[in-house]
Amino acid sequence: MTKLPRLDGWIVKGVAGRGGEDYAGDTDDIIKILAEGGIHVDYEDIGDHAYLLLKSADWWGPILVFTQVALANGAGGVLALAIWELIGRRSDTRLHIDVGSKQSEVEDVIWFRGDGRAEDVIAALKEWKGE
Repeated sequence: MTKLPRLDGWIVKGVAGRGGEDYAGDTDDIIKILAEGGIHVDYEDIGDHAYLLLKSADWWGPILVFTQVALANGAGGVLALAIWELIGRRSDTRLHIDVGSKQSEVEDVIWFRGDGRAEDVIAALKEWKGE
């Protein structure tokens, strides 16, 4: 019997900085790259997913929520590497990311929202999670 990995987080409906009912165009790629780094996330809902593809020099990420344990174990660093891979390490790319942290079912999500140059947003993400 194959053991399924526990989830370290989930993808919330919407696009970072924009909200909405669709998922960011790179969502499946983010899920795969995070899994390669040992971080397992999945969609919050089950079923078919619609994607919003934006034609822009900006990169609009999915809205992610990680467990507190996953963040303590490096999920934010793996996410930063995934973003760099997807944008081709162009530090002048403008990023839009929403990343949350949740300690337990009863606590509210603590959000990091980043808009700006890739280099600055990723540095702020690392600082937010205590790297």
